[in-house]
Amino acid sequence: MDVLKICNFFEDYQVLARYYDTVRLVSVKDNQVLYLQETHKAEGELLKQESCFCCWDKDEPCSNCISLNAAKQKEKFMKIECVANKTFLVEAVPVEQEDGSIVVLELVKELCQLKLKEDLFPAWLRNKAESLGIKKALFELNESATRDALTNLFNRRYMDERIQQDFELATLQDREISVVMIDIDHFKRINDFYGHAVGDEILKQISSCFVEYIRQDKLDWIARYGGDEFIICLPQCNLQNAVIVAKRILLSISNFKFQTSCGSIRLTASAGVGSYPSTKGSVAELLKATDEGLYKAKNEGRNKVVALS
Repeated sequence: MDVLKICNFFEDYQVLARYYDTVRLVSVKDNQVLYLQETHKAEGELLKQESCFCCWDKDEPCSNCISLNAAKQKEKFMKIECVANKTFLVEAVPVEQEDGSIVVLELVKELCQLKLKEDLFPAWLRNKAESLGIKKALFELNESATRDALTNLFNRRYMDERIQQDFELATLQDREISVVMIDIDHFKRINDFYGHAVGDEILKQISSCFVEYIRQDKLDWIARYGGDEFIICLPQCNLQNAVIVAKRILLSISNFKFQTSCGSIRLTASAGVGSYPSTKGSVAELLKATDEGLYKAKNEGRNKVVALS
């Protein structure tokens, strides 16, 4: 989108600045803000080097990027973002250009300011909102929706949404992304012999074997895929390095003494690894390759890592 088209576009959407604190146009391919209009400024400005995630005080793209979803699915998405004791409503609206490519119109409104305006909310309602701690409630609601209650790792719902976002970002930016699928060996025997309560005690502790070997300050994340299966997503990581991570995790699990109500228990796990662009196509194909690697590891004696490309 050239300068003239951007300016003409925002002339048509100038009315939006009356209702939102920030209106900006974003290229999801390279995470760049193309145009920014803020309510406290008379005119908008063209930007060439500003990253879209900088306004959220982040060094990497947002893990819950709705603009990427909006561009991919050509639908509007919304989210609540909490930054520096402020709460924002963010809307992402896809805009198709003449050449068929998609940019995203982001509309940002600070929700914290709303409760301060007496002409919009009566005093009793403002006081009630403040006493309830809206920001804390929003955070807890988001956590409960995306976290597995037993392990406190991310849940299947989060995994389904996040892995699609990370994969699309990797393809757009021509970067690598790897996935590790881990399954506890003979976990059914543990449940049958000791009982499901002991099995749950093991699942609660196993996350400590994972977190030491992932880049928590970057984009890596772990989710409980279901039962005793776990997914570890490693953006910007090739197949070789993902295998190294998987082997370290399996060694950690085999060396760990799980403390349960029935005493100390040792166990092992198996892992499959897949990676893009080694695995071409889609998220489904990447997960299929990872699952097939895990299946092969189980059939070859367990307690091992198998990578398929």
